[in-house]
Amino acid sequence: MSRRLKKIRPRSKGRGPGPWPRSLRAVSDNIPPALGRDFDLALLLDVLEHIADDRGSLAGIAGLTHPAGKILITVPACQWLWSGHDERHHHKRRYSKKDLTAVLHDSGLIVSPITCFRAC
Repeated sequence: MSRRLKKIRPRSKGRGPGPWPRSLRAVSDNIPPALGRDFDLALLLDVLEHIADDRGSLAGIAGLTHPAGKILITVPACQWLWSGHDERHHHKRRYSKKDLTAVLHDSGLIVSPITCFRAC
């Protein structure tokens, strides 16, 4: 891991079980001002389902993106597919399109079309 990335890793007690912080606010609060607060793109690739405070985390990430910036999110779908795999990987939830749309709206984000894909 590069020195720069080590500097922005959350150091708070807000870390839950596994490698993920409880909130991405801890990450956004630790980003040095020199990196800026107007990223064009933020990627949350199979991250959001690990975070207890998904709405607060999205709001924190939105605060780091440029007003015309984008946030690309992938999450596991369909709560009925919940299995031991989810538990082993410390997932908090799976999302339906309706649930994810609500979380995004509650976080103050404008939602582009949500689509499903199969990764395997």
